[in-house]
Amino acid sequence: MDLIPQNTQFPIFCFGDKRITVKKDKLLNELRPTVYHLELEEPRFGLPETVIVKQQKHGREAEFCNEITAYKRLRILQGTVIPTLFGRGSFNGLPALILSEVEGITLRDLAKVVEPSFQEKALETQLEKAFQELHKYGAEHYDLNLGNFLFCNNGQVVVIDLEEVEFPDRQQAWERSVNLGCVSNLMSRFRDVRYPRRAPSPVVCWRSCTGDDDDKSGSEAPGSCYSMGLVSRGGIMKPGFVTL
Repeated sequence: MDLIPQNTQFPIFCFGDKRITVKKDKLLNELRPTVYHLELEEPRFGLPETVIVKQQKHGREAEFCNEITAYKRLRILQGTVIPTLFGRGSFNGLPALILSEVEGITLRDLAKVVEPSFQEKALETQLEKAFQELHKYGAEHYDLNLGNFLFCNNGQVVVIDLEEVEFPDRQQAWERSVNLGCVSNLMSRFRDVRYPRRAPSPVVCWRSCTGDDDDKSGSEAPGSCYSMGLVSRGGIMKPGFVTL
């Protein structure tokens, strides 16, 4: 992914209450103006030479706090299924999460550049492994933007956005879970981008609750008896299983 240099002459980065000098700061994606790649002048306070900072979005304090909670509850998955959270801080005056850098390409970008020989089944398998791990630790992911998932150099998938991860009191079995449906949904979205002229998926099952979604929607039914559909959760329409 191309990095976009910033014009800020003196970026202000704090890890907790400790000021750290930034050698270079770059915006990762114009569509995500709150996520930056920082190259630090020297590793300090347990941080590596490069980190990712994710600023709190304007008016989105609840999502910011929810993501912190998700990282803490999924601590065992940090460094494998999700990035490592080093802690909280601030960047240019805004609260921010300080995260590990993960080398990979978003599923959206992968769909645009992948070779014809690319085996989609391998991607689907890795997505399923990632969502199985989330499911194992009681998490459900509700933001199926292709930009929220990285296909890494080691062939694994890493989930890089946890703002809309929830931990329900009661969880469905994997075979009937939201997480399993997410795998089919993401693969359908991936194919919609990879093959823009293909017929739309027969069941449209997802609408982003945040308005941040810039993917072409699509879905596939994860089984013969159930399909992903919109269900009401606290007055907000989110994905869930509905009987066909």
